[in-house]
Amino acid sequence: KDQNPNPCQPSKPAGNHPSNIRVSPKHACGLRTSGLAQCWGANYSGQVGNGTTTDRLSPTTVYTASPTEWLSITAGGNFTCALTADGDQRMCWGSNDHGQLGLGTGPGDVLVPTSLPGDGRWLSIDATGNSACGIKLTVVFRCWGELVGARQPVLTVAEVWWVSISVGLRHACGIKLNEMGERLRYCWGENTFGQVGDGTVTHRPLPVFVDDGPWNTIEAGGFHSCGTSPSKRLYCWGDNRWGQLGVGLQPSQSSEPLLVSG
Repeated sequence: KDQNPNPCQPSKPAGNHPSNIRVSPKHACGLRTSGLAQCWGANYSGQVGNGTTTDRLSPTTVYTASPTEWLSITAGGNFTCALTADGDQRMCWGSNDHGQLGLGTGPGDVLVPTSLPGDGRWLSIDATGNSACGIKLTVVFRCWGELVGARQPVLTVAEVWWVSISVGLRHACGIKLNEMGERLRYCWGENTFGQVGDGTVTHRPLPVFVDDGPWNTIEAGGFHSCGTSPSKRLYCWGDNRWGQLGVGLQPSQSSEPLLVSG
């Protein structure tokens, strides 16, 4: 007798369910609860990580020379980065035209997960477009790729106690704890549409503290950003030409967070 309670859905192996799914415009990746990493979709730069450049139409296991359990994974424009569960090691693969793999090499494609010797241990990592940022075990953060014009992780600011980083297409936002444990917002990068959210459209090469917190979460998008407050309210700022701020089509952009109702 079929034990699958939903015959329209294929049965999954016990204890090996999909988790931590991340998507980019042309490929996607995810982890299984067993720690296995899989990617699928476009693979012209090796972003699937199986040692080929053949597109994959179904989840394909990421190649490693020895069995590897993964802690987290993130998908950039045409590259992928992940952290290993053993030692929190950063590994990246795919296109490296803009230094987005953070390996200190390139340009050129890397078809399998590759690490930078002496890279240290990481807590988290996020990638979008041709850039990536991550938080080190020492709670400082580093970025690499187009956002900072570097081919290996660089220390953007010396401050510590960063708890989250989200990378947009050409900007990024992060949350840092202050001495009182409050979660404060910092954003930086291209600011044409006000996506930095500091009340200006001035590009910001370094993180800018915006005194409008505290914040629970922040996510950076293509040319806009959104975040939630401790009171569970949603705010968005930046480009709104397609209504992506959730406040209708006006204003067409905002350099300050707008409350999203509903």
